[in-house]
Amino acid sequence: MAKSYRIKVIGERASDIHRTRNMAEELHVEFMRHGYGTTSDPDTMTTEFEVKIKATRDIGEATKLMRNILKKHYMENDVEIEAV
Repeated sequence: MAKSYRIKVIGERASDIHRTRNMAEELHVEFMRHGYGTTSDPDTMTTEFEVKIKATRDIGEATKLMRNILKKHYMENDVEIEAV
């Protein structure tokens, strides 16, 4: 495993579980489709979940995809991303 991140939903958005899970599910599907890695189960998340990028060569593109999906769901200012 090359890199893992924990995404924490913060602020008022943390109480919007449905919208958060939609974002997490899209992220999970797109990571699998592109072969970047996987995420923890989006259907069980509440305010945080993990993203696992399997190859070092994919870190840049996977991070870009992650940020684009957060932006698409209007969540780029409502999350904290930390490396684990």
